[in-house]
Amino acid sequence: MLPRLLLKSPLSVCARSPACRLPVPLSRWRPLSTTVTATATENNGPGERIYQGPLTPTFRRLKILSLSSLGATTAISPFFFIIESNLPTVARISLAGIAVTTSLVSTAMVSYFTRPYVTSLRRIPPGGELEITTYSLFLKPLVTKIYDTDFLADTQRPFAKWQLPTRVVLPEAQAKRAAPGTEETVAETFNGDGERIGSWVVKWENNGEGNCHALGSVVRYFNVHLELLDKKD
Repeated sequence: MLPRLLLKSPLSVCARSPACRLPVPLSRWRPLSTTVTATATENNGPGERIYQGPLTPTFRRLKILSLSSLGATTAISPFFFIIESNLPTVARISLAGIAVTTSLVSTAMVSYFTRPYVTSLRRIPPGGELEITTYSLFLKPLVTKIYDTDFLADTQRPFAKWQLPTRVVLPEAQAKRAAPGTEETVAETFNGDGERIGSWVVKWENNGEGNCHALGSVVRYFNVHLELLDKKD
């Protein structure tokens, strides 16, 4: 469940289920658009910062170490063939392959576990959108705007607390307002230059049910320290 700090109204149960039932008014969502919209960066963005990831420096150093290790391993792998040795060529190829593969796997694991880590959260007036900043493996900022926090659900993904669900269900009172076949933008992800690189879109079906899908590269999972948000509530 999301801390009350992030909500304007009580949040329905949106956790670990095939469908996320939403009590939100449709007026808070954005029409589907192809217009590129600039967004603020973590350091100079508008709005109130309501959360700062305490492990941001640690995760940054971990990524730098992982990338440096991969680069060093790749750079020295040719020396397996240059240095004189009694090892046969097949053994040298195997050693070089094992070294590079091991480094690649460890870097991929670091990327998987650190990618959802949230460095900051901002509440943007006047609509109250939530701006979530994460960083890629190469330390590039990714800013995801959630236009309604009721679209954030709990997740079972390791090292993540929230996700953008793949399926949502509106309560009966709101179901008639979601026209079947129409699409709405739930969230958008921007790179460090403010260019939109992906969107999370819901396509409505009958009875207020909607299927969500990604357009481009959108950040879908988020890892936050919920206890820090609870303290501010």
